[in-house]
Amino acid sequence: MVSHSPDQMAGLAMQHLQAGRFAGAEALYRQILKSNPKHSDALHFLGIIALQEGRGGDAASLMEQAIAINPEDADALNNLGQAYESLYRPDDAVAVYRRALQRVPAHEGALNNLGNALAGKEEYAQAVQCYQQALKSNRNDPEIHSNLGDVYQEQGLLDDAVASYRDALG
Repeated sequence: MVSHSPDQMAGLAMQHLQAGRFAGAEALYRQILKSNPKHSDALHFLGIIALQEGRGGDAASLMEQAIAINPEDADALNNLGQAYESLYRPDDAVAVYRRALQRVPAHEGALNNLGNALAGKEEYAQAVQCYQQALKSNRNDPEIHSNLGDVYQEQGLLDDAVASYRDALG
């Protein structure tokens, strides 16, 4: 039987995860945790799998464990925000997105997700600021342009909304 190092298993697990083979990825991450229960990446990625499978509570728990081990992980914080949103905890989501942005101020995903969470709370001016900041990093991201258009539309700024939707279409 071939024995793999935790780094090799993590690499294989990531390949499975990226290919959408969640069961294979989960098995490898759980194997890593057997030898190292404080492997923050394994916990984080198990959380991502749980979130993808619609298990928001499990996702939040796993990501909280990962962040307790590595509180500087902006990606884990961003993903924890998404787990909180799936659990209808918008205030908690906003708080962790902001923590992610304290660590990586130009984190495009956290900026976009914070904008979405703020828009959901009808805090449109702040949402617009988040989207505009995210677009500084990636001018061509159609999702961010579309989200910005949605917020403009909600505010009745139809010309701005149309311009954002056009930018989303490229």
